[in-house]
Amino acid sequence: MTILQVEVRVMGTQHETRMRIVDGTRALLSTCDVDKIKVVSICEASGVSRATFYRYFYDVIDVAYWLWDELNAESLYRMGNPLGWREAHIRQFQYISNYRLFFERSFSTRDFIPVSVYGGAKIRLALLKNIADVKGYQMTERERMEFEYYVCGCTYMFAKWVKDGMKQAPEDMADLFGWYIPPFLKELCGEY
Repeated sequence: MTILQVEVRVMGTQHETRMRIVDGTRALLSTCDVDKIKVVSICEASGVSRATFYRYFYDVIDVAYWLWDELNAESLYRMGNPLGWREAHIRQFQYISNYRLFFERSFSTRDFIPVSVYGGAKIRLALLKNIADVKGYQMTERERMEFEYYVCGCTYMFAKWVKDGMKQAPEDMADLFGWYIPPFLKELCGEY
């Protein structure tokens, strides 16, 4: 077995272990909020040791942060690189809705930085990187202000969608968000 084959196997195993922890956390969320769950309970529900849990996650809310990043890595973090604005949003809403209870409970936590605040900050950074590094575009002061308001508004609207039970279809939510994308960003990212 080559070093590359070993690395790929270990990476697959790491992802599988993280997903087992996510699934264990998800099962516990059916009975309580994320800020009430103990690491030992997640370990029991996931079939992993405490050492394994802490190898992958800092604490309980870190599980939600990781899942957020994992789902957005193939959706909204890719807006403009290579996904268009609409496809990136549709995917994000679809992926998050697949973990409805997980995120409904995680967004309501009070003891940690809420997932919505964490997510908004991460999306902001990903989009700034795509705008500057991938597209090679330098925003004007006006565009930067429009961009910041857009990200803040989307963070609030996304959190509201989650807290209200994710009733609207992903396509409808993507279209709604599309109404508020600054024109320069919509053109830059395209709709492909």
